[in-house]
Amino acid sequence: MKKLALVAGAVALVGMSGVAAADGYRPRGPYASPVGYSWSGAYFGGHVGGGWGDTDITEDLFIAAAGVPLISATQSHDVSGWLAGVQLGAMKQFGNLVVGAELSFSGADINGSGNDCFGITTFTNGFAGSTCETTVNWMATGLARAGLAWDRVLVYGTVGYAVAGVEHSLKIDIPVGPGVQFNWAQQDVAHGIAYGGGLEFAVTKDVSLGVQYLRANLESDGEGLVLGGAITTGKRDLDIDTVTGRLNIKLGGECCAAAPLK
Repeated sequence: MKKLALVAGAVALVGMSGVAAADGYRPRGPYASPVGYSWSGAYFGGHVGGGWGDTDITEDLFIAAAGVPLISATQSHDVSGWLAGVQLGAMKQFGNLVVGAELSFSGADINGSGNDCFGITTFTNGFAGSTCETTVNWMATGLARAGLAWDRVLVYGTVGYAVAGVEHSLKIDIPVGPGVQFNWAQQDVAHGIAYGGGLEFAVTKDVSLGVQYLRANLESDGEGLVLGGAITTGKRDLDIDTVTGRLNIKLGGECCAAAPLK
C-alpha cells in the first residue's frame, strides 16, 4: 500500500507540473536556467599585430624675437612595423550592454625614416646628406570599453589614454676626406588619446578570440635633434594605427546569463 501511495503521489506531482508549465509558470529563485553567454568577469590575454602611421618633427631655434623662433624646420615621414603584448581587463554585462576597462602593454618595432631632414641637404645644395628616423619601441594603453553582445559575439568601441617610448634620430653625412658622419638622438615618452573598436567571439566559456583596431594620437616635446639639442627645442607628433589579433582567458565571473524571472 505504501508503494502504491508513493507511485500515485509521483504521478499526481508530474501531472500538476505539466499543468503549471502549460499555464506559463516557471520556477523562481536560483534554479532559473541559463539562456546565453555572459561577458561579465575579469580576463587576461595576449595580442599581436601591425602598426602604421606618420610623424611630424619640428625644430625651433632657441633664440627668438618676441617669442617667435627665428628658425623653424619640420620633417615628416611614415612609420610601420609590428607590436605584440599582453592585456588585463574586466567587463560587466547588463542585458545586451557590456561595459568595462582594460590595461595593455606592447613591445614594438614600428619605424620609418625620411631623407633631406629639416631641409639640410637642400640648404647645402646636396653637399651634406641628412636622414631622420623614428622608432616606436613600446606602447601602453588604459582604455574604457562599451559594446553590445549577442550571446557569444561582442562588438565594442574603446577610448582612453596611450603612452609610447619613441626614439627620434638625425644623421648627417659630410663627404670630406673619408667622410664624416654626425648622429644625434632623443628618447621621448609620447602621450595622448587613443580610440578604436573591436569584435570578439567566445570560443568556450573561458576563452575568446578577437580583432581590435586602435588609433593613437601622441605628442612629445623637449630638446631638439640638431647638435643634440644644444641650440634647438623640438616638438614631435606621432599618429599610429594598429590592428591586432587577440586571445583572452576569462578569470571567474559568470558562465551564462540567467533567464529573466517572471
